[in-house]
Amino acid sequence: MDIYRSILKTSFALLILTINAALFGMERNYQRPFPISLDMYKYHDEIQNIFVAPHNIISYIQQPDNPTLIKIRKSLGSTTIDHSLENPHPSIEIIGREKHNARFGRCMHRAMIAILGITDNPGILKMMQPHHWTTDITLMQYFDQTNNPKKADLVVYYRDLNNLEPLHFGVVTGFNKTNNSPIITSKWGTRTEIITHALFSVPLIYGKIAKFFTLKSIYQHMDGKIALIGKLQGAIKISKPIQKELAVLKKILLTLANGQNVTIHKILNFDEHRPILDKVFFLLKDYPGLNINARNKSNHHTALMLATIRDDFAMVNLLINFGANLKKQDKKGNTALMIAENLKYNKIAQLLRRQITH
Repeated sequence: MDIYRSILKTSFALLILTINAALFGMERNYQRPFPISLDMYKYHDEIQNIFVAPHNIISYIQQPDNPTLIKIRKSLGSTTIDHSLENPHPSIEIIGREKHNARFGRCMHRAMIAILGITDNPGILKMMQPHHWTTDITLMQYFDQTNNPKKADLVVYYRDLNNLEPLHFGVVTGFNKTNNSPIITSKWGTRTEIITHALFSVPLIYGKIAKFFTLKSIYQHMDGKIALIGKLQGAIKISKPIQKELAVLKKILLTLANGQNVTIHKILNFDEHRPILDKVFFLLKDYPGLNINARNKSNHHTALMLATIRDDFAMVNLLINFGANLKKQDKKGNTALMIAENLKYNKIAQLLRRQITH
């Protein structure tokens, strides 16, 4: 906990004041993704009122029932990495992109680590999935709902009033200078972009209802956030459903690293028809709490060792980029490099040697 306290003390004040510019693990991209003409600015002004809603209201904000807004939300497309956002609508802006090997999870995990000020060790929270808002660790208990959101508050999206299962999470990072409506920063599914947007300038699949939540007062200051991180870690550790999910994820990672395909599973978010390498990539990206150095029971092989045994250079390179430990040993005391040398896989051996000497 002293380590976490030290980390947070050095970054907390600057992080909270500049949360919109310091959402983590991204390559900065302050350029608008396409040129905006005066005509586009005019169009933006004309439709602005259908994207925003007054935030000083009771309980929730409902998407305005406007056909133009619905059409535009549909045009924002899928939340998967396969669909480009090269020409996003003027009501959204790409402010950065995650680095290829960043492990900050999906929308909820990213929102929580931003609010709690966790900058360089996102995996300490292990699992942060949308259903954890109301189940398992019940994150909602640490927040109060608010009708007057401020910077660093959480926004939660729901399908409608009849279905309050959370679909998407974002962080309030500013307010529109014209109408004082909240500006949100969030991550959409497996996409790498970090996006600032008007409240309902998100894909339609994220629902039509939004609610705002602020950390309870005892968790607002630095010591409170540190205490909350400790509480969440404890809750995650004793949560049987979460530990079961982590065990399944570990098994899937080792199975894929061994070259065996895995069909779609209810806790996974990728297409079962993707190549094995892609599945490992998304598994590591989506679940920061998954230990990349997990071992199998039979001979203590890690994913890196299993990929090395199969002479899978691409897999080995991917695992190295995500931070696999090259010094881990199996039951016989062999490292991945020793395995590569024994099997005379020269290309992999050279790659491992370069990483060790750096």
